[in-house]
Amino acid sequence: MRNINPNTIVISERDISEDDITKCKSIFKIVQIVKSRKDISSEYIKQNNIKVAIIYNYKRQIDFSISLANDLKNINNIHSIIINNKSMDESIYRSNHIDILKDVNELRDKYKLIKQKKSYYDNNNTNLDFFLNLAELIQEIVIITNTDNEIIYINEKGSKELELPIKIRGKPNKISDINIIDLEKEIKIDLSYNINDIPEFKNILITNCILKTKNNKKLVVDLFISTIAHNNIDKLITIKDISYLKSKYKTKDLEIIDQQTDLYNIKGLEKLLINQIESSYKKIYLLDLDLQINTECEYKDNKDNLDSKILKKITSKIMSLYSEYIFKLKDNNLIVIISTNGGEQRIISIAEEIKKTISTELRKEGFIIFKFNIGIIEVNLKEDIETKISKLKIATKISNEYKDSMPILYKDELPETILIKNQNKIFEYVVKAIKNDFFSLYYQKITPLKKHLKPKIEILTRLFDYTGTPIPNNNVFSLIDKYNLTVEVDKLVVTKALREYTNFVAKNGIHIFSINISPHSLKSKNFRMFLKETLLKSHVPLQNICLEITETGILENFELINKYFKELKTFGIKLALDDFGSGYTSLSYIKILPIDIIKIDGSFIQVINSSKIDLVIIKSIKEIADTKKIKIIAEFVSNEAILKKINEIGIDYGQGFLWHKPEPI
Repeated sequence: MRNINPNTIVISERDISEDDITKCKSIFKIVQIVKSRKDISSEYIKQNNIKVAIIYNYKRQIDFSISLANDLKNINNIHSIIINNKSMDESIYRSNHIDILKDVNELRDKYKLIKQKKSYYDNNNTNLDFFLNLAELIQEIVIITNTDNEIIYINEKGSKELELPIKIRGKPNKISDINIIDLEKEIKIDLSYNINDIPEFKNILITNCILKTKNNKKLVVDLFISTIAHNNIDKLITIKDISYLKSKYKTKDLEIIDQQTDLYNIKGLEKLLINQIESSYKKIYLLDLDLQINTECEYKDNKDNLDSKILKKITSKIMSLYSEYIFKLKDNNLIVIISTNGGEQRIISIAEEIKKTISTELRKEGFIIFKFNIGIIEVNLKEDIETKISKLKIATKISNEYKDSMPILYKDELPETILIKNQNKIFEYVVKAIKNDFFSLYYQKITPLKKHLKPKIEILTRLFDYTGTPIPNNNVFSLIDKYNLTVEVDKLVVTKALREYTNFVAKNGIHIFSINISPHSLKSKNFRMFLKETLLKSHVPLQNICLEITETGILENFELINKYFKELKTFGIKLALDDFGSGYTSLSYIKILPIDIIKIDGSFIQVINSSKIDLVIIKSIKEIADTKKIKIIAEFVSNEAILKKINEIGIDYGQGFLWHKPEPI
């Protein structure tokens, strides 16, 4: 029997009790306990085959630990378990690579199933090897079946969602009892298919399915089936709930027929709209009713049945006011078709009347309304149904931004309003990221095009949101520049890059680092002192460090930056001008500044084979650089045709997707 306890690190700023350590060691193979992420290098994690990180979050906000977990996932592919004793909405931070638990006891309870899993373990079964290590970590339903299509194992999450016992007694449950619908084909998926004609370890992935539970709950899921056919074990099935990924839904994913409420589904909406407009001289509007109410368990009804009754009551009221069609999207969201001779004020008045009437009726029944937003669009048959729904949701979202959730009619300028609000949210997150060091370092190789030159790398900065999704750099750094936060960010990047230098060189053999510095940061005396002192104290060979400064922004502080550059040069530090050619005084920079490298702006390189003017500019830059013995890097080299042309010109280095896409350092 192999050891199934994964290698684990524990990260905690406070001292951990002996009791907690004992409990953790009963589940995991604890390799090391450290105070912070800085105490563990990427190389150490790789060498010790670390698979899990336990993060104690008793001092900081949960956002800090979430960011740390995302960093460990993106750079080292580690699953994190956060022990958090503060109250929070865990659904906000839901992610496949993170578990959030209240204490170690909860963690220990999750692993009581380990003994059961061992009975299905076999040294020669690599599929189960992976499963046994991670089944209780991943937030998915996990099922094992035998050759008679009987469920012989189901994990804790599966037992809860499907209302099946974890330990099977008496008559076993059949896998065919689980009801999963393929949305694309609109048929039930047969999980008990015969695998005699299927090769061993055949894997099948079916996306966008509907799982119907015994209590009639419907979940949007992805289904993964791994056929094992070994030692009476037939299949390993995982079911991943993707209902919470609202931003990734397509309209067809929401086409769930609700037989309980007898409402139209979205499939009939487009056809009905065409008929309505062709047979009416009135304007046709769609209203999106986004309603969230209290349906607590004090009611005797099953929650789904209760929701169904509420929806029927709502639709009955709307029909009594306006004899119109009503469609159900999902949960409590309804779309109402309204036709009227009036204009904007009339449709908003109708929406307000609907909201007031429904709210009054529900309050009489004792329900608490948490939110009631209404978005409105005027129907345009030239737009497809996806566009209509998208615009409707934008209007509904803006309705939610107002204190009284007033109904909002969609107009083309509304997305700009959302953009401003999104920018504000990104800015708040950026400030938090700076304070808590959420930024991740990536690198991209710089390839020498001449034999005597050595390879380099450029350090790049990335910021990921709470779910691990990258935030576009344009969004991040435009706000950093706008609100004068460049000094704080550059300090973080310099510190992290120098800290990673030794491990990176040992692993990759590339010695020369290029680190980006904003010209705006160089205006700060405090930053200039920090940069010099940090470099000198780093024990990194300074002749292997290159500082890249974009030419935009140098002019207003030219004398100051030039003087500082000359001081840095005395320590052996290399200097590079980034995005060269994008400004208006580029040639004067070459003449005066003590630079070693020019990085030609990618906009010139991308059109080098189609624009004679850009080609002449590049050749001119090369000739001038040669007179001062300045090396040139061509950015955005994406294909062989560009490479051939820059080789003809005699460019020294190339950088781009032709050789290497950025990856975590």
